[in-house]
Amino acid sequence: MASQLKMSLSFYAAGNIYFANQCAVLRLSGRTDFTSAIPFDAALDIARRELQNNQVLSYDSASLGSSEPSVFVGQVARLSLSVLQLAGFAGPKAQGWCQVPSDTSIAAFTCMDRAIGQLAAELALSILTSGLEADRVHLTERFLEAGKPWARPLANVALACDIPISVVAGPSSPFLALGQGTKRRLFWKMKHFTPDTSYLATRLSTSNHLTSRALREAGLPAPRNIVVDNSETAVRVAEKFGYPVVVKPAESDFGSGVSTENVSPEEVRSAFTNAAKYGRVLVEEQIVGDHHRLVIMHGRCLGVSRRLPARVVADGVSTISQLVEAVNQTRTEQLTSAGKKIKLDEVAHGVLKAQGMTPQSIPEAGVSVLLRWNSNQSSGGTAELVTDAAHPDVVKLALQAAALLGIDVAGVDYITPDITASPKTTKGAICEVNVTPGLVNDGNEDDLIGALLNPFFPAGDDGRIEVICCVKEQDCQPQFNEALASLLDTDATRSDQVYFWNESKEASLPRRTAAVLADPLASSALITCTSHEIKVAGLGVDQCSLALIEDGVPRDVVNALLRIASRVVMPIALYHAVAQDPLLTEQKAKIWLVGEAKETPKGDFAGWVRRIAPDKIEISQPCSTTLSFTQTPASGDAETLIAAGSALGASTSTISKSLLLLDEKTA
Repeated sequence: MASQLKMSLSFYAAGNIYFANQCAVLRLSGRTDFTSAIPFDAALDIARRELQNNQVLSYDSASLGSSEPSVFVGQVARLSLSVLQLAGFAGPKAQGWCQVPSDTSIAAFTCMDRAIGQLAAELALSILTSGLEADRVHLTERFLEAGKPWARPLANVALACDIPISVVAGPSSPFLALGQGTKRRLFWKMKHFTPDTSYLATRLSTSNHLTSRALREAGLPAPRNIVVDNSETAVRVAEKFGYPVVVKPAESDFGSGVSTENVSPEEVRSAFTNAAKYGRVLVEEQIVGDHHRLVIMHGRCLGVSRRLPARVVADGVSTISQLVEAVNQTRTEQLTSAGKKIKLDEVAHGVLKAQGMTPQSIPEAGVSVLLRWNSNQSSGGTAELVTDAAHPDVVKLALQAAALLGIDVAGVDYITPDITASPKTTKGAICEVNVTPGLVNDGNEDDLIGALLNPFFPAGDDGRIEVICCVKEQDCQPQFNEALASLLDTDATRSDQVYFWNESKEASLPRRTAAVLADPLASSALITCTSHEIKVAGLGVDQCSLALIEDGVPRDVVNALLRIASRVVMPIALYHAVAQDPLLTEQKAKIWLVGEAKETPKGDFAGWVRRIAPDKIEISQPCSTTLSFTQTPASGDAETLIAAGSALGASTSTISKSLLLLDEKTA
């Protein structure tokens, strides 16, 4: 049965005829009377099992059509959105799905990215048609991999703050752009690199021997270490420092290749061989105490945690292998607040041997059994917050270390037997200063990301610039665009002036819009287009300050602009043509009407602009004095221009100057 269906998917930019946000539009060809092989609730349960998530879902479909799909393609769209939500890839707050009443083969759902939208729909279709389980497993793996960038806390927090977000240079690129125009900032989505994270700081902090030396030169406590070329040199350095020693790669992440508690030449040689897999090797004197991580952001300490090595607590009945298996039931291969799965590998066997145990040992109840010497969370370690207990001198040290290396977001690793005591008494030391640290278990991750973003997007700043959208059935004339752009406080970047070098084909509307909003010099933007362009691809922006709509624009495009615009200018004739639409009647307060009418428009409109004499145009607003402009250009665009200026709150002098500009260009 499923073979009789063929699915295609189109991706629409934000500001489309279906939603304010980006969306995927499904088209099913083949049997139009196809029905799901299983009830929707059962399909949703399968999706939950596949994605290992039992959350209760909610989405906005009330304003988009029936809350229950009436045709099969609607079920696919609804389940596709559910799959995205369960995986944490749904994106903005305004999420939804809808059916197209006039075509039972088309439905749509909001999504942030074409690739994950396609895979979510394929997974939904497979579930609803009872596809092979092996196929679903493969689809789920591909889906989760494709959606990783959108599951990152940086993306989630930005979206929650309504900050525009896009992937730079293609879906596989590791860079995210937040904001628009002059407010646009680049971040590395996989880590916490910010626009203020310098290359020099990164190079210095990722070379452990240079970090240690720089700290010691500045009088900060840090262990001595030496880069060695072979295992025998490593042994000589270890004997010089005194056992135990740490042997680790000179540059590495996630604790890879790090060995601690090396107490003999044999152990040092073995540790050297392991560390050499990751590059140059460092031998370092070992500091006594627990490993602590201090998170420093923009000159403030936002969290302190004690890192604990991977371990299990014996119950007196189970083997160590069984205890590890039980702990791993609550963990995944990904690092989460519950911790990452513990591996009973060669390293774990060595740590157990040092404690006189094997994986089959059954320790006494209550005994804590270590499975790693290092406390990295990436190898199964855990963490506990001790922010309030940290001694002020420890916090001061961490702040000094981050500032010394020039790091805006740092994870300072400090070893001490007592975090509540001053380094002056404990002999604690800084063993590493990590650029762009992971933030799992270092406090509320969303709060930490909020603090990371705050210097670039202070509270209340959503990173958006003022955007005007002008929709005409014929291309807007350059002179009108120039006059319209002059209403803005600054020089506007205009989509009709965007040029794509070495491309003969005209760029699509979403591409033109994206180019305008990516312009680092744009403090405002003017986007001009036809209604057809919005209908087939979307505008490319989910919010705009003002939309100007020409007479003859179709109702679905009018509704698309009403969803995203703060203020709308439209001819009275167009208003009457679509006056019965519920969305229009709900939003009269933001509509400016232009043109003559047989009778005064009823309702709380924002305003009404009309020509009352050949050279005189009048502005009427509820509860406001009527204003007028004289000696206006004869062009019908003059009324639209005055309405636009009034809607934007421009001064009368600014509007007058724009009219002069229009008159000069028209003359």
